[in-house]
Amino acid sequence: MTSTAASDFHAQPAAAALRAAFGGSPISSPALVTGGLSGARLFRFEAEGRPWLLRLEGPRDAFRDPHRWHVCMRLAAEAGIAPPVRYADAQSGVCIMGFVEGGALAEGYSGSRPAMIAAAGDLVRRLHGTPAFPPLVDYMDGMAAVIAQLAATGLLAPAALQAELAGYDALEHAYRGLAPELVSSHNDLNPRNILSDGRRLWLVDWESSFLADRYVDLASLANWFTADEGELSLLTEAYFGRASGPAEAARLFLARQVNHVFYGVMFLTGVAAERPGLSVQPPAGLADLAEIHRAIGEGRFQLDPWEGRLAYGFARLREARINLASPLFAEAIRLAI
Repeated sequence: MTSTAASDFHAQPAAAALRAAFGGSPISSPALVTGGLSGARLFRFEAEGRPWLLRLEGPRDAFRDPHRWHVCMRLAAEAGIAPPVRYADAQSGVCIMGFVEGGALAEGYSGSRPAMIAAAGDLVRRLHGTPAFPPLVDYMDGMAAVIAQLAATGLLAPAALQAELAGYDALEHAYRGLAPELVSSHNDLNPRNILSDGRRLWLVDWESSFLADRYVDLASLANWFTADEGELSLLTEAYFGRASGPAEAARLFLARQVNHVFYGVMFLTGVAAERPGLSVQPPAGLADLAEIHRAIGEGRFQLDPWEGRLAYGFARLREARINLASPLFAEAIRLAI
């Protein structure tokens, strides 16, 4: 661990949090935990005979506000969905929670793939049954904000961005016509935010959580973790406790396209923040999203380098364009409304 990271752990406000949480109990030397994309600094350490994670909040904005998401995290922890919270102070942006020994869902789960998908669906069903999270914003208004943020970066010329978002206006109009089914929603169920300790699953990284439509989380699980209709059925049956009906399947189809656009835009915006002044053209000959997901699972495609995240963002946007141009889109609108 670098001297800068070590000083962050031992200086205020982390030191005050450790004293408040553990008093004079011995604390092991910290280890910096890497791999997240949130901008927070994470440290694993041991105290009282077990591992803990200390999180130092990164840059804040309207979405990354610990005054809101600490509430969501505590509610999830009380429901046994998130690791137990030992300390959380929204003002300082420091929290201490149990450390999950294991790994991301696809790496650490010891059961079969069908069992893993069903477990993820059941976990999100339990999350959506917890007491209501604080509200933040209408989800589609939030989508408009993140798209505007990407446009402001200049990463893509206006005409190129418009082409990448072909069909989105019709999707937004259709989705806004549906009454949202508001639940306690994580809103960022990517593979790094679902952990397995070898026995069960945990959700982490709650900075994007707020009250939102249930299909936001379902769409994220479907897009990240299911490879075909059979796996999608496993997911929805675990979530609903039965086979989904035509209207539910149609709503999920629409939500999956919103989710593709969300992750496409967020990955591209993240690259623009990391590479100020970068201007790109949409790549030609990009592998389809299913192949990229297989390559990620096999270690042949990395999301950590900015080039990988750039390619992944474009792949997500292309997947949405393909689906929105297909007859499935009009049929989904007919069935969902």
